[in-house]
Amino acid sequence: MKRYIYLLLICICTFNINAQEHMKFMGVPITGKLEAFISKMESLGFTPYSKEYLKENQFFMKGKFAGENCTIDISRTSISHIVYMVAAYTEQYTSWESLKRDYFSFKNDYTDKYGTPFKSNETFLGSYYDGDGYELSAIKSDKCDYETIYYLDNGRIIIQVLSPAILSFAYGDNANLLINSKEQEEKVKKDI
Repeated sequence: MKRYIYLLLICICTFNINAQEHMKFMGVPITGKLEAFISKMESLGFTPYSKEYLKENQFFMKGKFAGENCTIDISRTSISHIVYMVAAYTEQYTSWESLKRDYFSFKNDYTDKYGTPFKSNETFLGSYYDGDGYELSAIKSDKCDYETIYYLDNGRIIIQVLSPAILSFAYGDNANLLINSKEQEEKVKKDI
């Protein structure tokens, strides 16, 4: 009897994961084959750098995200080739004040929409600090830790300041992140 109850619980949990709506990027569910996802992004005005521009399991396109010119990086799983993450990268900033202003403006917009972030850091590392005049050097030296993370029921969003002074908006779908993780484990076990 316990075996049947356990089996029933597994089926219910699996159904709940499968029934959950996928995380969306610009209204497009982060799931399915890469080619279909690319087509949906093209319908939103994004253009591929080139049709051959598939690096490993990533594909890069350019277009507008949240009113900003950006590059998007679409990641797919290595075995099943399911899209599991999309990251948008702004163009490079030339002013720390502009980058900082936009980071906090976007953080406020995301907080209004998604609620209080799970985690938020806004610090410099080492001898760098906000106001020292060397903030862009700190970013290029990976001594800037500006990051806000939102965990949602179906995924996560991470906003970051990255080298060489850009904003990054990474959207990951929970169900497909799990598939990616399992596929990576399978590859490691196969190799060893």
